[in-house]
Amino acid sequence: MVNILCIGGTDSPYHSFEPYRQYFANLLKGRGLSATFTEDLDALLPDSIRNFSAIICCVSGKELNNTQEQSLLEAMAGMHQEVYGPPKTFLGIHSAAAAFVRSEAYHHMLGGTFRAHPPLGPFRITIGQDHPISRGLASFEVVDELYILDTRATFTPLFYSTYGEFTIPAGWIKPYGLGRVFYFSPGHTLETLEQQEVRTIIDRAIQWGCGPNLPPAARCR
Repeated sequence: MVNILCIGGTDSPYHSFEPYRQYFANLLKGRGLSATFTEDLDALLPDSIRNFSAIICCVSGKELNNTQEQSLLEAMAGMHQEVYGPPKTFLGIHSAAAAFVRSEAYHHMLGGTFRAHPPLGPFRITIGQDHPISRGLASFEVVDELYILDTRATFTPLFYSTYGEFTIPAGWIKPYGLGRVFYFSPGHTLETLEQQEVRTIIDRAIQWGCGPNLPPAARCR
């Protein structure tokens, strides 16, 4: 059985959870899936997180306390499965790289940390390595915030952009212990999330994250 935790919330004027909640509710419903939506970080504690296979993170800012951080990271890594259940998949969207900024361990798990972005505007996403999430996609343009990221760990890059002379990672996958991580940096606006290429990427990432546990109706054909 696949249960998905979608967690959001912000302590700033940016990245209200409501558009993300509506977006993921519709996307998951279209695949015959359901999720628990919350801004309560205690959903990451053992009695809750053990019930979920995947975590979609749309949090901006906020902070984890020590217990929440330990629970998330141990559950992700597949430690103490009698407490946390099987290893998890973490799907970080846009501001997930700007969440929990005092938690170095969280950002090492995610693979990167937001540092800055130029004004919202157009930029091109190019395809990196071939993977079921990126396969068959052509490069495309989005109008969004181009996140400049301080990368923190080795990952498999699936998507890139450029800023001046620099190549900027825009999406990747990586292991974390026995768990798996996907991160995609565009997603500041609902218009970007609804763009066909972006919707396809996120849809595929959910399927990759939940894998064979998905009911047949939820899988791509």
